[in-house]
Amino acid sequence: MHHPFKVETRRLHQPDQHLVYRLYRNPAIETGRRLVLLHGAGVAGVDTWHALIASLDQWSEILVPDQRGTGETLYPDGKEHPFRVQELVADLNALLDQLGWWQFDLGGYSMGGLVAMLFKQQHPDRVQKQYLLESAVLDRPDWTGTVELRKRYSQAAGHLRGSDAAEGVYQFLDAISPARKIKPESERLMVSRLASRAGASPARWMP
Repeated sequence: MHHPFKVETRRLHQPDQHLVYRLYRNPAIETGRRLVLLHGAGVAGVDTWHALIASLDQWSEILVPDQRGTGETLYPDGKEHPFRVQELVADLNALLDQLGWWQFDLGGYSMGGLVAMLFKQQHPDRVQKQYLLESAVLDRPDWTGTVELRKRYSQAAGHLRGSDAAEGVYQFLDAISPARKIKPESERLMVSRLASRAGASPARWMP
């Protein structure tokens, strides 16, 4: 399928992070509106959003970063390190400042939804419309359920840091989507993608 947006891959080199991001531009859309899309834990921005962006016709420019621990974004030493969600917010702020994006819409899925909420809390004047899909921390009806889910993330992380990363990914998926119905080949692909950066486990980014 021909993608209507032109895509450019760029890098922002920070002292502790080489941040990779993609700019999608569609010259046929003259709204002048901008959109930032943040992916969830473990899977890169392009895997999460590329196909969906082809159907969007309200934004002239769309920014899709690979957040820490995912995709092509790496630490300068090439190793994986723990990080906190506040660092993801700071990375996003640095990237947007570098690009000069002062007004935009902001969307996030799962972990990306949490980052989006925290960013808007800090910069309400910059975010216009906000879109949240299964945002982390809001995906359970009460705080007790959230804490219990966090414990399951930690158990999964124990496997992710070892030699059986795939087992940790399956535990993570069972925690966030216990009733999922998916074809075996699709699930194997999903696990493979999540396990490719297992050292930066989904349990490490929680606040």
